[in-house]
Amino acid sequence: MKNIIHMLHDIKYIVTAAGVLLAFLIDKNLGPAEDDLPLRFKIILAAPVIVSIVYVLSLTANQRLEDLPYVVSLLIVSVLTYATIWSLLGYRKEITVARPRWKFWGGPDTSKKIRVMGGRFQPDARKTIEREHITVQRYFEGTAFDQGSVWTRKSRAAAQALIIFIYIIVIGLYTLTIAMALT
Repeated sequence: MKNIIHMLHDIKYIVTAAGVLLAFLIDKNLGPAEDDLPLRFKIILAAPVIVSIVYVLSLTANQRLEDLPYVVSLLIVSVLTYATIWSLLGYRKEITVARPRWKFWGGPDTSKKIRVMGGRFQPDARKTIEREHITVQRYFEGTAFDQGSVWTRKSRAAAQALIIFIYIIVIGLYTLTIAMALT
């Protein structure tokens, strides 16, 4: 085991870069939805990565070893918080995606399920859900996935901001953990 850690220490920059790349690849399925954080704005995720790496490089080896358990604990708590918010406020929306022009085989359009954030219910939506005893997801599907008719705009914006904020913390702590463990 000690040899593996020593070998990883020798290639620490490659392993750190691979870890960050893995985070961005996993982001497609686990990160905020395109509606919440458009791809062109995901460049802001570079900030916590850069800050984490610069911070770790300013620490001594002993400081890194002392702080690593705390950072791992914070990472676990932030991931659990992120998952809890998604499970409480996240819903699935089905959209139609046009087939790329270069892909001449198959049907003309495909459907794709994406995640969207909910929030506080509109008064009519709450009454209908309670009266008909249906799930929020089923009601959302019945409105042709119209978010505005199910949740208030302010509550959806607050939920989106919260999930993005916590996601940035997760990315920063993830990078900090990798950098502290391998430097």
